[in-house]
Amino acid sequence: MRFVLNQLRAARLFCAALIICSLSINGCGSLPTKSDQASHRSPDSVQGSELARIFVDRANTDTTHSGFILLRNGDRALYERAALADIAEHTIDAQYYIWNSDRSGRYLAQKLIEAADRGVSVRILLDDFSIGNRNQQILAVHSHPQVEVRVYNPFVKRSGIAKWFNFAFDFERLNRRMHNKTYTVDGTAAIVGGRNIGDEYFNHNEQVNFRDLDVFTVGPVVTDVSTEFEEYWTSPWAIPIDQIVRSSSDLSERERLAELIEKQRVDSLDLLFPVKTTSPRAHFLRSVEELVWAPATFVYDRPGGDDKTAYPEGPKRVASHLLQLAGTSKEEVLVESAYFVLDDLGLDLAGQLRDRGVRMRALTNSMASNDVLPNHASYAMVRERMLEEGIELHELRPDARSCLDSVGRRSFCDSDSFFGLHAKSAVFDRKTIYVGSCNLNLRSAYLNTEVGMFIESPVLAEKLTAQIEVNMRPENSWRPLLKDNNVVWRVQENGEETIVPYEPHTGFRERFKEGILTLVPGAEYY
Repeated sequence: MRFVLNQLRAARLFCAALIICSLSINGCGSLPTKSDQASHRSPDSVQGSELARIFVDRANTDTTHSGFILLRNGDRALYERAALADIAEHTIDAQYYIWNSDRSGRYLAQKLIEAADRGVSVRILLDDFSIGNRNQQILAVHSHPQVEVRVYNPFVKRSGIAKWFNFAFDFERLNRRMHNKTYTVDGTAAIVGGRNIGDEYFNHNEQVNFRDLDVFTVGPVVTDVSTEFEEYWTSPWAIPIDQIVRSSSDLSERERLAELIEKQRVDSLDLLFPVKTTSPRAHFLRSVEELVWAPATFVYDRPGGDDKTAYPEGPKRVASHLLQLAGTSKEEVLVESAYFVLDDLGLDLAGQLRDRGVRMRALTNSMASNDVLPNHASYAMVRERMLEEGIELHELRPDARSCLDSVGRRSFCDSDSFFGLHAKSAVFDRKTIYVGSCNLNLRSAYLNTEVGMFIESPVLAEKLTAQIEVNMRPENSWRPLLKDNNVVWRVQENGEETIVPYEPHTGFRERFKEGILTLVPGAEYY
């Protein structure tokens, strides 16, 4: 009887939520209208900035080339962002899918607020899917006179069951997310790549860390990154946070911001960075010597995620560009992608490459190293077909020996820790590289918006190839193979290779869950 009553109560709540949702003023399916208001707009270039004096004045004489540094190390990637904020004089534009409120997230937020206190115009564009219950904290940051925060493709209902009804009834819109990740300072230097803002992406999490990749860049291509940000910032998909969230505090805006800053000071994070004896200026002066100068193209999907380019019935801009580069490769395509799922278009292309003698290798997550089981289920659905089309697959081990090289802290790579792949990169014919936010999966290709930096540099291609190939070694990854029309795994343990007929380092429960997920309609788009 109690069970029946509980079911009746649940049904009543469900019906009530439907009624509330349908009668709400904004409905459950309309994008909030952005009203006209002043925006801290970034200039196309800031000639008089310190960054310009450091990099532009020392730039390669070929004005068609930009300078690049691959940021594989998490500490370095975090420090570059902090140092850019410290040296900023005019503008900071930050665009991210995820910005966590952990130590590194709060640390960088503090750096942006300190820059704003100096008069720097700061604009932050966040995808709404991962904002969670931090509406009031983000609203407080937005209250700073030099900071503006906008939310991409926001939920009309912000919390509780109403939010999930909003998602269910406006699925077509809310299922399209902004996965872009860019960070641009004074229109002169930018960081583009796969990293979100959070401890696990900068290798500062004691339990979960990812192998990730960004690229630091200066030169003419930065103008294209600024153009991308401006297009998203001014699009109808980007709504100021104060137009969708109301303050729940009686404090003034300045009092709320001061209270937030006091709460999120993270002195302990300074322990992760050795005391710097040089200024950000001295650091970037040294960085000039690291730059690799090369022609590059920055490609981005249009806001809204439904544009079509090379393939009118197929993927969007970034994914299309990747397919084009793969299709014109003559010797080798090397891929590193956290989530790797090809549709018929990609699979047919892989078969064509095989027939032309072009070698295609891919490093992706194993079930044991994948942080999202549904994503691995999508991959498992097409893994056999990818092997049939000649793709050499390598699946990262959660106990990879390379964890220490990537993370840099032995205690973060022990048996109680999780190590996975989050990078999205590729190398074509050892001449051209891709670093961006776009995974080689169907969600990135067809639903989300993405960005990608494509650099024509044999020097960077050799560096990136070496980094990927290290993780393809048997001590760092497992090799799925076809045997008697079934997928098996070549596993090396204690120097000896064995063949196992199931996902290594997983239990029956995980494999059963994955099998169920593959039966869900549309599972390939996880």
